[in-house]
Amino acid sequence: MLGNKLITGENVHFDAITRDDLPLIGNWFSDTEILGFIRDIAVYPQSEQETEEWYEKIKDSKDAYHFLIRLNENNRAIGFVDLKHINFKSRWAIFGIMIGEKDCWDKGYGTEATRLMVRYGFWELNLNRIELSVVAFNERAFHSYQKLGFQQEVVKRQALYRNGEYHDTIIMGLLRDEWEANGGGEF
Repeated sequence: MLGNKLITGENVHFDAITRDDLPLIGNWFSDTEILGFIRDIAVYPQSEQETEEWYEKIKDSKDAYHFLIRLNENNRAIGFVDLKHINFKSRWAIFGIMIGEKDCWDKGYGTEATRLMVRYGFWELNLNRIELSVVAFNERAFHSYQKLGFQQEVVKRQALYRNGEYHDTIIMGLLRDEWEANGGGEF
């Protein structure tokens, strides 16, 4: 039994996303620099109504788990993480993360949150595969995913148009047995 340690790490823990969090999340969704790393569509600031619609969609989702990422030291919300499009028959899901507080970039919080969510997916949801998509210019994220055991599987050449240029999108995957063989369950 994992108990409360299921989604708590050394520096971050997960919490439910509530309506009270929407103003902060709305700020993140209005920052085109942040969105440029995670969106594969045209980047634009999101309205308060669009943020509300996003919340209603994730709240009622039957094939996704979304969590707010909080710092252990002060409970400050710094981003969110999710496993979505979960295929319970074939046991796989798509991973996503956003660190919305820029002063928390390059501090290892995203890597730790990714590790926690992978563990949650394998141990709690009994997934066999977790995949993600990362834009090639987001080298910080790419290397973090590699460090956690994700392997590059597909390069979608020039799949993203951003800032007047085409960029590759990389699909990465991690299998449960690979993760366990590399000590993934140990924290």
